[in-house]
Amino acid sequence: MLNEANRVQDLFRKYIDGSATVAELDELDAYLQNEENNTTFQQLLTEELENTAPAAVYDEERWNTVIKRFLPDQGYPLQTTERKPRSLFARIAVAAAIVISSSTAVYYFQHNKSTPVATPMISQFGNDKLPGGDKATLTLANGSVIVLDTAHNGLLTAQNGITIKKLNNGQLLYDASNVASAEDEKAFNTIATPRGGQYQLILPDGSKVWLNAASSLHFPVAFNSKERKVALTGEAYFEIAQNAKAPFKVDTKNGEVNVLGTSFNINAYDNETAEKTTLIDGSVRVNISNNAVLLQPGKQLQYTKATKQSTVNANVEIDKVLAWKNGEFQFTGADIATIMREVERWYDVDVVLEGNVSTEKFVGKIPRNMKLSQFLEVLALNDVHFKIEEKKLIVKP
Repeated sequence: MLNEANRVQDLFRKYIDGSATVAELDELDAYLQNEENNTTFQQLLTEELENTAPAAVYDEERWNTVIKRFLPDQGYPLQTTERKPRSLFARIAVAAAIVISSSTAVYYFQHNKSTPVATPMISQFGNDKLPGGDKATLTLANGSVIVLDTAHNGLLTAQNGITIKKLNNGQLLYDASNVASAEDEKAFNTIATPRGGQYQLILPDGSKVWLNAASSLHFPVAFNSKERKVALTGEAYFEIAQNAKAPFKVDTKNGEVNVLGTSFNINAYDNETAEKTTLIDGSVRVNISNNAVLLQPGKQLQYTKATKQSTVNANVEIDKVLAWKNGEFQFTGADIATIMREVERWYDVDVVLEGNVSTEKFVGKIPRNMKLSQFLEVLALNDVHFKIEEKKLIVKP
């Protein structure tokens, strides 16, 4: 195993300095095609990063220097499906992006915990944008609004025996242990994330919800004894507390998901062409367009809005579905328009597509903790150009 690691290290250094033969490049490419080797290779990249630039300094110059050293070929960090790029370069580029962004993010949060960004960040694309984070508002039954990202930890408010707390990890907790349910079943709260926001909450029954950017969840302050019903816009991942006597229901614009005790993801953004419900484990029944479909774990119901037709996808990439929850963008056959919709939601920008922008499909992973300019660097398409103007991202051929 040690000999293999040493061999890969030797091959990678030859790749960087340009001395690798064609046979050696093929050998390194074959090694990287095995996903089980990702961790080992990223450790190697981390060592190279530490040798490239001092860990005590992070700025745009460091980013660009390291990118150029690891990616001397200036090609495609994201692999296309229509026009196959240099596959070895694509694999190394994506791995480098993950390692570099992780390293710089650790430094940033360790050394700038209480330091606000005072001046605009300038990149080669224009004014830069920070990635999204934990941001949300909570609208109470009486209409008052709490801004959760700036609220203090601890008790936020109480409603008829129910306490609402912000935990140290940022989660919102509803404690309904002392509630008089008959009165509070009619009281509803709404948690909403803006573009560039996400949030986690624990509902009164103990169910957990992860809310993606530009999403909202409308729910009762206390669930009744017969059913637990919430309404979702946007995207959320649910882990439902089991209660066979009170099924959990999620209403969306196009249908309803009925649950007992399970985990699942719903993507119900208005600007997406389809609404998708993906079952991770357990059992759900999806009622949509006058049809009821019972999903099995690992399957996804896709409702296409234009045709009002539902299909069940049995070959679901769960990692891709939950990438947003796990801090990643993950694309499998996504075109620029699809990628840019996610960019709009996470970076809080308005994307403008000008001209005949590429329709190629792309495959790859990018961490969500990158600044927008770093995301665009990783995308790095030869036939697509980007410019950031305030809250506008212009995409051109």
